[in-house]
Amino acid sequence: MVHPPGETGAFYITKVDKSQRFQLLGVDGITTGPDRQPLKPGDVLEFTLRFEGIEDAMNSFHLIEGDAEPGEGITLWHFYNVVLH
Repeated sequence: MVHPPGETGAFYITKVDKSQRFQLLGVDGITTGPDRQPLKPGDVLEFTLRFEGIEDAMNSFHLIEGDAEPGEGITLWHFYNVVLH
């Protein structure tokens, strides 16, 4: 489950220096909150997150799951220094 666009918990991309954000525009292939999609260890799920366009010269960024504090038993995904080749 991911939070849909516009919610506090939605993924976003930010420049490495955090000077600009690129918002989530759409989600395909995975449920969006509050529904949950049960997965077991070893399951594979392919999904797509669509964001606002980033600058052509931007070859690395952070992918952050929302601004909200995680709840009890909840872990937020933060991918730092994602590099584009």
